[in-house]
Amino acid sequence: MRTHTQRDTSLTQALKERLTDWSNRSGIQVETWALPTEEVPDRVAEAVLVCVTEALAGVEERARAAMVSVAVTTSKNGLLFTVSDDGMGFDANDAGLRAALVATSGTVSINGTPDGFTVRGAIPRERWQ
Repeated sequence: MRTHTQRDTSLTQALKERLTDWSNRSGIQVETWALPTEEVPDRVAEAVLVCVTEALAGVEERARAAMVSVAVTTSKNGLLFTVSDDGMGFDANDAGLRAALVATSGTVSINGTPDGFTVRGAIPRERWQ
């Protein structure tokens, strides 16, 4: 798996590429609601990419979804990301997601129902430095 660096591409471009590649490979449609409009530090970008990739892997392996919705936004408070699917839901192990956010003091929550699941994460702006 290729990682993100400032020399490679922006987080927005890296997400677009990752989502397109994943959708083409998995056959699951991706609906992108929002992507960042500003640059973020490499460690924040890496954490987001790992979390989104982990969430997509869960969807592909267990959810039997037809559609995944993704939103990654920045604000004065920090970065928020959401990955939701319309699948059958599953019991997600969030250890990999939490581990990806340790260096940024980020948080993650996973909510699963019989109608799908949603992963939400946040990285506070004061941890971007």
